[in-house]
Amino acid sequence: MIFYQSDEEVNANPQDPEFLYFYEDSGYGYGDNYGWYIPNVNVNGAVLNPSRMYYNIYVNYELYEFFTDTYVYFDEDMIDIPYDFTDDWDIYNPAPDLDLYLHDSGVDVIGCQSFYVGTDGITYASNAVHVNIEEFLGINVAKANTEVKSVQYFNIAGQRVTNPKTGLFIKSTTYTDGTRRVEKVAIK
Repeated sequence: MIFYQSDEEVNANPQDPEFLYFYEDSGYGYGDNYGWYIPNVNVNGAVLNPSRMYYNIYVNYELYEFFTDTYVYFDEDMIDIPYDFTDDWDIYNPAPDLDLYLHDSGVDVIGCQSFYVGTDGITYASNAVHVNIEEFLGINVAKANTEVKSVQYFNIAGQRVTNPKTGLFIKSTTYTDGTRRVEKVAIK
């Protein structure tokens, strides 16, 4: 089913990206592996056209530029990464389920921000989401017992689901201390 969404519904900030996982370089030189979920849905729940979207990556709170001398399968140096871009190597899966390899050491904090160029010519931005890798992994971080503040589910298309029934979903749990856990879940 195809339905029409007005410009007023679509022209809004994208939902925030969510950090999914981190895997340290296995020693083969592929780089550290970072997983992000970048929904193509705005804060009002309207689906955004992926061809009008892009995202930025941040390393230690600094905007990151992908240079072709390091990222050899890129055709050009890039800061603004098109939503559906893949080089089938360092950006192995395009958004919404971004699978990213970085070849830089010393990444303490990884960040992501998505953008939508509206039909009105205005660029709408999500919040920049930054994740401290040591905190994410639970290294040297003493956490108090915290309670669940909210739980959200998203389908594989990035749309928020209020009452998931059967299928594969991404579950995002936010705790009272501000931390968040994101995981893939199958509901039978």
